[in-house]
Amino acid sequence: MKTQAITLPRLSATMESGHLVSWLKQPGDHVEKGEAIAEVESDKAIMEMEAFDSGYLLGPLAETDRDYPVGTVLAHLGDQPGERVQAGEQSGQQAVQSPPSEAEPTTPSPALSPARPGPAAQAD
Repeated sequence: MKTQAITLPRLSATMESGHLVSWLKQPGDHVEKGEAIAEVESDKAIMEMEAFDSGYLLGPLAETDRDYPVGTVLAHLGDQPGERVQAGEQSGQQAVQSPPSEAEPTTPSPALSPARPGPAAQAD
């Protein structure tokens, strides 16, 4: 596999940016598809961001405790630990994306699952 960018997904229809809370994995760690790699706070809750494929997490990783626009490259996934990321694809930069087509659903990515409820989701 060529290195693949891991971008900040849109977690809700109104989300324009997200807050990178923490990394659960570090560069060089092997991750399995569906394994949680980071926690991201959306406008609604803190969610675990899961790996979309199996491979090695490549750095540098985007800095935690910062807000990033949807589509920003947060890290990369590759075949080997220590693999080099191609120039122009550094973490923390906006990825080049085509606008979504009208046929695409606006539901949150299935690669995300709630980590813990946000303040609005907690029961009294």
